[in-house]
Amino acid sequence: MEADRIKMHQEPLELRGDKDVPKAYIDVTGGVTIDKQPLALTADQRAAVLDYREASLEVIDISFDAASRLTRYAVPRLLFGSMIHGTDGASKGIEADAEKIPHSPQFCASLEKMRQTQDVMVAKEESLRPYARLTQEDVQDCQSGKPYRHSI
Repeated sequence: MEADRIKMHQEPLELRGDKDVPKAYIDVTGGVTIDKQPLALTADQRAAVLDYREASLEVIDISFDAASRLTRYAVPRLLFGSMIHGTDGASKGIEADAEKIPHSPQFCASLEKMRQTQDVMVAKEESLRPYARLTQEDVQDCQSGKPYRHSI
């Protein structure tokens, strides 16, 4: 899992838009390609894009860290729980723990940071607006434990 997390930091970050929006990526330097074409950015725009990339990777890191902790304890809990409560009872506790990850205070705070940096990025480079999907409502859903309206 750690290797996957490191790989995410070294590869371009995919920006997701609606189905009709061309693929876009942010590289490790803050450079953007849309539909395989580099986007010309000023130093200020590049800094905003890089801030968004870093905030996005922070959300990914929190997810990986939480999944790693969950995985580390899931197998022993599952084995012990299945002996005591049966397989269904043991797996329900692990499921409940997994469902808490994308609604933890740390995750929600990072999601809010990601939203803020996304909004700054889009304000500085309008052509990235189709990729700005994260809303204040998504952050509020995170904080209240509601399901997300779309993939983040």
